[in-house]
Amino acid sequence: MKIQQIRNATILIYLAGKKLLIDPWLEDKGQGMLAPSPRPKQNVPSPLTDLPLPVEQIL
Repeated sequence: MKIQQIRNATILIYLAGKKLLIDPWLEDKGQGMLAPSPRPKQNVPSPLTDLPLPVEQIL
């Protein structure tokens, strides 16, 4: 078994010749929904980081 963290909760698990993708959020950095902030005008676009691999390689 191999476990690879992609970004925050997005995880790849390789098990018995299969590839399991857990909690896939493959949006480009800053292109997803806004993360709530205590200060309404400072909502942060998420995700906060780029993907470490191309989407095609993750899938």
